[in-house]
Amino acid sequence: MSKRALPDKCRKCATLSAEQAQALHGAEGDHYWNPAVCYSRRSYARNRDRINQTRSRKRKEGELEQISVEFEPLSQLVFGVLVVYRKAGADTPVHAISAEI
Repeated sequence: MSKRALPDKCRKCATLSAEQAQALHGAEGDHYWNPAVCYSRRSYARNRDRINQTRSRKRKEGELEQISVEFEPLSQLVFGVLVVYRKAGADTPVHAISAEI
């Protein structure tokens, strides 16, 4: 199954607000605006890095195998710290993870 790339026109349009895009590509513009597909296509173009990262992470989770380690002194320890590194902002991707026990 081959996937077509998102058209350049749609990628550039996704950077505009919905009102700007409708004015540019709607009835007053080049008549390229199609409300049946444009809203979801614009959303995908804006969020595709995050969507693809989530999809890739889910694929990799299925490939992991769990290994149990039995070590008596560690059986009483129930404390850990997970550190996630990313630039400030709600929508930035994670670029490093570390854990401390």
